[in-house]
Amino acid sequence: MSYDNDTSGGGTARHPVRTLVTDIVRPVRDNLDPTSRRLLLARQIVVLAGAAMTLAQVIVWLMIAILGGGLREPWWLWTAVPAAIATGVLTGVERFRTDRGE
Repeated sequence: MSYDNDTSGGGTARHPVRTLVTDIVRPVRDNLDPTSRRLLLARQIVVLAGAAMTLAQVIVWLMIAILGGGLREPWWLWTAVPAAIATGVLTGVERFRTDRGE
């Protein structure tokens, strides 16, 4: 794990989740090669579509629970998990391409 330098002599851990989220949602630069650009655009589409669909499903799931259906089977996971896996795969492929190219 890497640490930021600070004047107190100790280190503060970087925020890997914040870095990952920023990496996923930041705008795709125009100066990238076409393959990297397509991978990053595909990743952003998967993240945004997966998050939007999962949010809508969680809201419906909670409304059903409030109206008396109970919090049984979290069926919204059928959207959230594949979207997370696809995002991870696309992120891994892009990082592999970037690391291999350097």
